[in-house]
Amino acid sequence: MKEIVSIKRKRVCKFLHCKNILSIYNPGVYCYVHQREVNNKKSHPLSTVKVR
Repeated sequence: MKEIVSIKRKRVCKFLHCKNILSIYNPGVYCYVHQREVNNKKSHPLSTVKVR
């Protein structure tokens, strides 16, 4: 049996300066656009390399 999870309404994306309201079907803390950006930064090996 699936567990029913209650997600608050009117949640705002946690990405800096983003004011997108998250869908009640989105359990994350970022909107769709910024979630992909955050995931790409975490998975890209050069994202933490500082360039002079």
